[in-house]
Amino acid sequence: MGWGCHVFGTTAVWKWGCSRYFAIFFCLEKRKNEGLVGYAQMQAFVRKESAVIKKWGKNEKKWGKMVCGGEKFSIFASKSYKIKKRMRFFGNIEAKTDAKGRVFLPSVFRKQLQAAGEEQLVLRTSMSGDCLVLYPESVWMARVDAIAANVSEWIEEEQMVLRAFMAEAESCELDGNGRFLIPKRLQQAADIRQGVRFIGMNDTIEIWALEKTEKPFVPQADFAARMKALMSKSRQV
Repeated sequence: MGWGCHVFGTTAVWKWGCSRYFAIFFCLEKRKNEGLVGYAQMQAFVRKESAVIKKWGKNEKKWGKMVCGGEKFSIFASKSYKIKKRMRFFGNIEAKTDAKGRVFLPSVFRKQLQAAGEEQLVLRTSMSGDCLVLYPESVWMARVDAIAANVSEWIEEEQMVLRAFMAEAESCELDGNGRFLIPKRLQQAADIRQGVRFIGMNDTIEIWALEKTEKPFVPQADFAARMKALMSKSRQV
């Protein structure tokens, strides 16, 4: 059974008796993301309440889940109190696959994944089929949930779309050297021979055949006008 509260204009829902300290902590976390609370204040709160957290979590397997501002967090009452960071990938980096199809994930992306506690990755072709998309596991799960929420198990056409989306996905993880394997069928689907380009795309990472990125995705002369049209559209919604 869960309880609900409204603190600082943020609704927090938690299970298994999470104390008021967790409620305050996650409201502070939301305010930190909004730029209203600094990291120093967050750390001071954790230090002050660490004794209470440890007392609540004598059994380190005991945990709760919390929804704050529409985002779900996992709380582990253990000696290390980890905050899951929001991922924003950007930049583009060239790399090469080896004879087995393995490639090093650029260190700038690895560091973000490690900071967010993401260990598992999911790789699939993009919607257009032009490149591959690397999803952190939590991002992948959210995408699948969003698609599945619009699919009826009684409508075969909708089931086929979900099936096609899931069938193209491959689970992968980094080895000790920071490499992961791109299966041959995905290499062929994206026309990847050896050279690749990693492009950070918000909460995912795209992997392009190097030859496809020799020309700009949007001509520089058109970029400003297209961006203006895009931003004007968002204001009208």
